[in-house]
Amino acid sequence: MKKCILLLFILTTTLLATLSIPAEAVKYVRISVAPGSDNCYIDMDSIKNHNGKSKCWVKIIPTGKDAKRYGKNVAYSKQVWEANIKEKRLFITFFVDYDKSDNTVWKYTPPEPIAIDILPNTVGEVVYRTLMKHK
Repeated sequence: MKKCILLLFILTTTLLATLSIPAEAVKYVRISVAPGSDNCYIDMDSIKNHNGKSKCWVKIIPTGKDAKRYGKNVAYSKQVWEANIKEKRLFITFFVDYDKSDNTVWKYTPPEPIAIDILPNTVGEVVYRTLMKHK
């Protein structure tokens, strides 16, 4: 009887531990390029390609003076970045800001995609090159 109870306890504990694993298992790669800038990461598992366009989620953790432009309650932001491969252009098409408890603080879909410059040694260049490699 004690063995059955112990076995049931072990199975229940294992099941509960398995269920508590976060559903969002992502592979983030850091892409920040300048010292003192926001910490930026590409979600490599989110890269999708369709009709000459490639997109991914970019996570931004504001730091230092840059944190002020996000507001007090924002711990991090996720944005959808989209590359138009034919036109060699990069855009942000969606924003979501989160607090420290991972609750949505704000989300926004701009009426027109926001163009991002693809300049040397910028986050835009790193995102664009990464998307080009996965086209």
